[in-house]
Amino acid sequence: MGLLVEYTLKDAADHDAQAAAMETLCAALKELTDRRFSYQGFASEDPLRFYGVLQYDGETGKQQFLDSAAFKTYQTGARERLAGPPKTTPIRASGSSL
Repeated sequence: MGLLVEYTLKDAADHDAQAAAMETLCAALKELTDRRFSYQGFASEDPLRFYGVLQYDGETGKQQFLDSAAFKTYQTGARERLAGPPKTTPIRASGSSL
């Protein structure tokens, strides 16, 4: 199970701050033990667009991500940079080279 998350910034001047925030989020999430999810962040060619891919093991894994201190800290800062709530699209794995 997973979610594709599309973040849209209000201002391209916030691009570096958003990239740094996503790096910090991922680093903090790596520190969690007994994780039932994974999260990857991506910058796009469009300086206003970022993407996240959250993969989780059932609703427990999804909720573990949402309840994490790392995600709550990220959300607080992101509210100032984002044009609105992120757009989410449910996805499921159909193949991987990892």
